[in-house]
Amino acid sequence: MWRCPKCETQNEGNFCVVCGEEKSVATNMQNNQMHTQQAATGYEEAKTVIETVPVKKKNNTLVILCVVLAVLLAVCLAFMAGLLLADKSDEAGIPQEMSEPESAEESENAPVEDNAPQEDNVTGKNGGATEYDGYGLYTNTKYDFYCAYPRQFREVRAKGANALACFESPDGTAVMTIRAAICPAGFDIDDALNDFYSTYDGEISYEASGNTWYAISVENNGRSHYRKFFMENGNMYCMDFEFDEWDLDIYSPHIEYIEDNFKTED
Repeated sequence: MWRCPKCETQNEGNFCVVCGEEKSVATNMQNNQMHTQQAATGYEEAKTVIETVPVKKKNNTLVILCVVLAVLLAVCLAFMAGLLLADKSDEAGIPQEMSEPESAEESENAPVEDNAPQEDNVTGKNGGATEYDGYGLYTNTKYDFYCAYPRQFREVRAKGANALACFESPDGTAVMTIRAAICPAGFDIDDALNDFYSTYDGEISYEASGNTWYAISVENNGRSHYRKFFMENGNMYCMDFEFDEWDLDIYSPHIEYIEDNFKTED
């Protein structure tokens, strides 16, 4: 039996009893349809298989982890190398930190070393002009005098008219300045006192004077300013000591000693 593709009639002979279609032609058409259907079915199945197969994605997490581990390893190696170099430096006696270069201001204010040659800072010529206990001694050969100063003070750059030397306390709150110059013609002690009064305002807490000298202390704005002044051999000599008022008990003994050791070399 075969079925006519045109009219769907079931036939037994070689030709369709209704439309006359030949059996061989109908058979070929049916075979072609079957092959087409099989091909289509195979394509759909293959497409389904391809779509269902999971596609492997690149694992970026693993790459990132490797990079992080490499960086950590490099840092650890660098740290260990630094420790090794530090140990070697210690063994060799090399300092780990080098001091920064001094600024121009710091260099100017640096304390003068004891072994530095200075024309005006030498040992006194008479028995009284020597370093004693906690005091150093400043001497000046041009004006031929000496003056004691607290040893813990450091020498800094002298500023101001006729200033020869300046010494500063470690905390910078107390300053001692030594001055000397040739006396102007007709200059006397009254002129010197008037010069002081015109320069320093404040309450006078101490004052004493003679024909050729005076000592005076003035308090102003929380600061105490003491001056010892004398004239001798045609020269005038001055020592100023300035500090905070509340440090009076600390510096009064120093001032007394310095005043007794502020003299000419005669």
